[in-house]
Amino acid sequence: MKVLFVFSGNSLYFNISPFINAQAESLRKLGHTIDYYPIKGKGIWGYISNIPQLKHCIKKSNYDIIHAHYSLCILVAVLCFVNVPIVGSFMGNDILGEYNSKGKFLIKSLPIMLLSVLVQPFMNYAICKSKDMSKLIFFVPYQIIPNGIDLELFKPLALKLDTNQKRILFLGDKQNTNKNFTLLKDAVKYIKHYNIQIIAPYPLPHSQIIELFSEVDVFVLCSIVEGSPNVIKEAMACNCPIVSTNVGDVSWLLGNLEGHYICNHDPIDLSSKIEQAIEFGQRTEGRRRIIELKLDSESIAKRIEKVYEIIKRR
Repeated sequence: MKVLFVFSGNSLYFNISPFINAQAESLRKLGHTIDYYPIKGKGIWGYISNIPQLKHCIKKSNYDIIHAHYSLCILVAVLCFVNVPIVGSFMGNDILGEYNSKGKFLIKSLPIMLLSVLVQPFMNYAICKSKDMSKLIFFVPYQIIPNGIDLELFKPLALKLDTNQKRILFLGDKQNTNKNFTLLKDAVKYIKHYNIQIIAPYPLPHSQIIELFSEVDVFVLCSIVEGSPNVIKEAMACNCPIVSTNVGDVSWLLGNLEGHYICNHDPIDLSSKIEQAIEFGQRTEGRRRIIELKLDSESIAKRIEKVYEIIKRR
């Protein structure tokens, strides 16, 4: 099939989001043609200003599917009024809302949440990343399909850990209150028995992230809200010990494996779980669980492919 990916092109750090590129590549390996249309502009009106150009792009090519990622991108695709089926992928905070570091809901995210619901009747199919997100899909058929992980790219490396320091990896944007870097900084103050180094290198290419997962003692996710966080699956694929807040599908992902810990949004609890992860002192079986859950990129691409086929049969 010939598919047009419509997504936000507003990142300061990436021309194409790594997960968008990874998903496209996995579908290309199945024989599909994937084109890109990055939307430039901020806010609802910034997105809507892209309609004439996107409509022209769609009309000049014979696309089988438009796959729009994120609520505002779905809206733009719908308002093009073209006779091409639309698959909409909700990303997480577009449908779940945004929160500050204290867990307080941010009213400014309410319009996008409402839009995520109002746009549903005009789509042909929805994809969401977690069960929490699916509770807000009312008016369109949907499937829960998390993003997949390239297991050939993300894999354990035989690198030596620094014995003099215990290294904690944080991969979120420190300026994004939802990623809650403050929680980690506060938690580290309670860790007295180890020499702690926080590594927070955002943004960083995937090639360098892979090495970090094998060079640190523990990966930490502190987020307030998530759908199905890719970094958790990437850390699991590298068998890195993990401490995470209980957001999105993280509890399901981590399962009951040793070296995986769920914490509250409390610095004392987080510090305790980090210490447990450090004391665990070995690599986990996270990669095996990713394989068992069929969250590799090829398996996920096949599930997305089936969504496309369902729409084309209608």
